[in-house]
Formats: sequence, structure tokens, C-alpha cells
Amino acid sequence: MSCKHKATGTWRIKPNGNKSVAVGNVLLSEAFFRKYGLDREISKLKAKGIDLSKLAELMVAYKLGDNFSIFKAHEFIMEPVIRERFGLYEFNVKTLYRAVERLGQNRERIVAAFRQRVLKEYGPQISDVIFDWTSLVYFGYKPELAMRGHSKDGHPEECQMTVGVAQTAKPLCIPIGLTVMPGNTHDSKHMVHSYEQVKDDLRKDTTMIFDAGANCKDILDQIVDDRNNFLTRKKLNKSDDKLF
Repeated sequence: MSCKHKATGTWRIKPNGNKSVAVGNVLLSEAFFRKYGLDREISKLKAKGIDLSKLAELMVAYKLGDNFSIFKAHEFIMEPVIRERFGLYEFNVKTLYRAVERLGQNRERIVAAFRQRVLKEYGPQISDVIFDWTSLVYFGYKPELAMRGHSKDGHPEECQMTVGVAQTAKPLCIPIGLTVMPGNTHDSKHMVHSYEQVKDDLRKDTTMIFDAGANCKDILDQIVDDRNNFLTRKKLNKSDDKLF
């Protein structure tokens, strides 16, 4: 006895106007902002118009899935199902650009609020903090911070900015500091700003871990004077290279 099955091919599928929306990313972003009080902190930064916190949450949700432009993020937010959930009316993409500008102007306040909430919850578990810096090439209109300097991403001829991150070590691995400096800022100078940003919120006897680029006497002395510890690598010269 034999049985024949009628095959179905993908050629039978017809295109339609339906679109998929990453609802999970939206829910994750919402939960994150609520858990750490970022929704309340960011909402205070803008009194009129669309709630700035909603725009920030949706831009984060977009970045969790796709990582393109603000223009593409605007297309994502304008999807009816997204606007309906957040109670938004249609708005121009310029609104998002202004939102990003407002968030950037208040980044210290936002990062501080997040850091204090994290340390309130996980502080006793944090004994080590890792510092690192990178450079970001800037194309288009030149901002004040865009300078030519040592490029870490292979674009030495372009203007750039340097970004520093302070992050708790394993197992938490939560970023608690963010500093933005001109593109010609050396790691040792940037470390001063990165450390100053987080040190007052950390408990004493915390170990600061960073690479040799930020290893200088002034910052090491400051860490010790603050009754903290450090772990770094010694700067090497040509004689050390010969030895190795």
C-alpha cells in the first residue's frame, strides 16, 4: 500500500503588507527602564510634548534588534502597534534627533541615577571595576569634541571622539560609568575623568582594573589616597621588547 503526499512549495507564498515588530525588545526595554528608575529620571528632563522617557525606551528597543540610523528608528516607532502601545501620535523624525540631543546634554545625570540604583542593589557584591576606552570616528557635521588623535578603530585620518566605560567585573558585568572626551584625549587623562565619575559611589577597598595606557603615577596615587586598590599593566618600552 502506498500513500502519496502533495508537496507544498514556498513558491505558493504570496507577499502581503504585514510587518513583524519585535515586541519582546519593547517589553525588555520597558522593564529595564522601570527597574532602574530611568523612566522617572528621564521624564523630568522634558516638561512639554512627548514624554522623553518613552522616546528613549523605544530607541533602546530598536537598537536591541536593528542597529541603523535614527531615521530607521523613527520608522520603527511609527508602526501603528508601537504607537498605540505607547500612546503616541505621529511625529517628525526631527523629534528623535532633538530627544537624542537632550539625552546627551543630560548624560551625566542619567548615568549617575542608573549607577546609584545599581549600587544600591548590588553594591556589596562589587569588589572590582574595569575601565576601558575606545574611539569613535565622526562623519558629517563636526561637533566640538571631534578631534584627530590616536585612532583605535583604524581611521587615523578622521576626526573622532573618545568614549570611556566603567563596568563592574564578573559576574555582574554592569556598566556604571560613561565619559565622552575629545578625540585627542590620551587614556591616562581620560582615566582621571572616568575614575572621578564613579569613585564617590563605590565602597572603599574597591579594585580598579585598567590597561597600561592609563597607567600613570598621578592616577595611581589618587586611587591609593582614596583607599582603593588598582590592577594594571606596566608600560613597556623597546628594551622590554628585546627582553621578551
